[in-house]
Amino acid sequence: NGNVGLRFTSPTVSTVGGSMGMAFSYNSQSVVQHGLLGTYYDARPQSSGSPAEFTFTDKQPVLTRVDPELNFSWGDGSPGPAVPTDQFLARWKGVITPDVAGAYTFGVVQDDGARVILEPQNGPASTVINRWSAQAGGPNWADQATTLSGPMGITVEYFEQGGGATFQLWAKNAAGQAFVVPSA
Repeated sequence: NGNVGLRFTSPTVSTVGGSMGMAFSYNSQSVVQHGLLGTYYDARPQSSGSPAEFTFTDKQPVLTRVDPELNFSWGDGSPGPAVPTDQFLARWKGVITPDVAGAYTFGVVQDDGARVILEPQNGPASTVINRWSAQAGGPNWADQATTLSGPMGITVEYFEQGGGATFQLWAKNAAGQAFVVPSA
């Protein structure tokens, strides 16, 4: 199930106040990991001659991991051994929390397509960046700022068509300071 559990106890010794011993317990799923859960998919066509489809429909993950920040320059490589160097998809989900409440504008550096969807706790999800076509460059900023006062759900989607692969998620605060987004 992906969980490692370990427990052991030491021998006990007699003391004036009674028996004494130690116990140790470890559960790998209780370890807190900071980052967004990244799920990577093979988007190569199932039959030769067919174009790659950059949709998540009917795709099975080939790699899942927690990425502490979205700041990648894979070049002609890939995110991992099971992920092809070209024609792959990635979806990151999780929560971001600003250090300081305020208005933030999100941006992406991408080669190739990218989307950023914010999911407030008490409201509908909204796509703040939709650059879902083969293009490179950036940072490419959202049209408007989003006010963050606490944790907010986020989904970021990316596809790599071919050639060099790059993706970064950026934010810019009201003072104009831009930075790569770490997660909560």
